[in-house]
Amino acid sequence: MDRRAFLHSSLASLSLVSSPLTASTVSNSEVMRRPFIWVILRGATDSLHSLIPSFESRLTELRPTLHKDALADALPLDKGFLLHKELNFLHTLYGQESLLPVVAVGSGYKARSHFAGQDYLESGLSRAKIDSGWLARAVKARNTNALAVSMRVPISLQGASDKVDTWYPTKLGKSNDNLLSALSTMYEGHDELSSKLQKGLETRSIVRGEVSSTKRIDNFAAICRDCGIFFKHSEALQAAAIELNGWDTHQNQNQRTANMNKKLDNGLAVLKKELGDLWESTVVCVATEFGRTVKENGTQGTDHGTGSHMFFLGGAINGGTIAGKWPGLDETSLFQKRDLLPTSNTFGWIATALKQHWALSDDQVTSIFPNQTGTSMQLIRRENT
Repeated sequence: MDRRAFLHSSLASLSLVSSPLTASTVSNSEVMRRPFIWVILRGATDSLHSLIPSFESRLTELRPTLHKDALADALPLDKGFLLHKELNFLHTLYGQESLLPVVAVGSGYKARSHFAGQDYLESGLSRAKIDSGWLARAVKARNTNALAVSMRVPISLQGASDKVDTWYPTKLGKSNDNLLSALSTMYEGHDELSSKLQKGLETRSIVRGEVSSTKRIDNFAAICRDCGIFFKHSEALQAAAIELNGWDTHQNQNQRTANMNKKLDNGLAVLKKELGDLWESTVVCVATEFGRTVKENGTQGTDHGTGSHMFFLGGAINGGTIAGKWPGLDETSLFQKRDLLPTSNTFGWIATALKQHWALSDDQVTSIFPNQTGTSMQLIRRENT
């Protein structure tokens, strides 16, 4: 690793312009804490392998090596749908009515490019703008603060720089404290850089103090852990964005989907644990840029598709049922005779969740998603609205 890359990785977890942990806070008596956490699954998740329609017998023919594995030890939900066997925590939440799976959704993007599809999903506009994200617009409408647990601010939080901070778990050990001490000396006399570094060091100290276990966890679990720690320490923080890469399963999908679902499930369980009592008023929204082909390819995988699924979870969610309209998988029901057909819009569901969770006005919702009508379904428990 060269010097520039080393310094970049060293400071990645310290690059807080105005740390949520040191920002001015508001009293719980003034504003009820209603965290909204956005999780983007980058790479295009295969809905038919994670939220499985067991009643679709055609999948046995279309997916001779994938469907049998998907069904094995899958976890029952309702309406004939099953969860992948590695989504045990989500299945527990479903039984507690704190998980709402939504079937056959899409953002409206249909060109099947990962980068453009993710830009579209994060922008939330009919023509994607990389400098204006829907979560940033929501944060401004709510007049609150947000955190990107990421190496850089994602598009979803672009456009609200005065309200958004970043944090990323460092992979460097305590032996690099000498480097940070040297940086402190180097920044003496430069008030802005010195202040940023000091805030980052204070934040790092808080996170370290909360992490009592020496057990190694994977990177996504660490991201979820740190996200929960931030929420516990800052009443001013109401929104966050995190991401999980690796869902582009063109080959060896059985094993790769199992690995990714396990990472997702474990990370979300860690998030709930770290949030503690705050979980009861939290909404977590999980979605992907598009789905995958209904038919498997020649390398025991699937290719870029259209419709997929999304999850809402958290103590504030009115779950325990399957939402959305299932279009069927006969050839005439598929999009372009190859993909799961989206029957509702991802942004409509998010708009409804934000409106109900944060008590936003119609005008505020329109400022976030200009062309979405939302859904009439009650997504948030009424005691949390």
